[in-house]
Amino acid sequence: AMPDVVNALRIDRVADCDAFTGRALRTPHGRLFGGQTLAQSLMAAAQTTASGNRVHSLQASFILPGSIDHDILFEVEKVRDGRSFQTRSVKARQGNRVLCLSQVSFHKPEPGYEMQVSLRSLLAAPLPT
Repeated sequence: AMPDVVNALRIDRVADCDAFTGRALRTPHGRLFGGQTLAQSLMAAAQTTASGNRVHSLQASFILPGSIDHDILFEVEKVRDGRSFQTRSVKARQGNRVLCLSQVSFHKPEPGYEMQVSLRSLLAAPLPT
């Protein structure tokens, strides 16, 4: 249940570089679950950014299926470190095979106009007739 999920998302840094390893969660069909690979890719990218930065965007392409019998290597490239934004590229690999490519953008919290509407206010509003 929940402890299994938390353990499945755990990654370990390789030496002092921007690479991490993660373990695969067992699945009935024997293939690596893409959502887990993507979550671990995001965690690897986040560990190379400044503390407190929030995910701004994430895009990914799944290239090949992975195996639950092998660890996953996450190679993080620091594409850009700006004043407000940081961009990371992550390759998830098993052996010499790239399973997933992802690009993650992080944003430093700063004051500004909030464009997101509160879900609570939407739920409290009367339905149109």
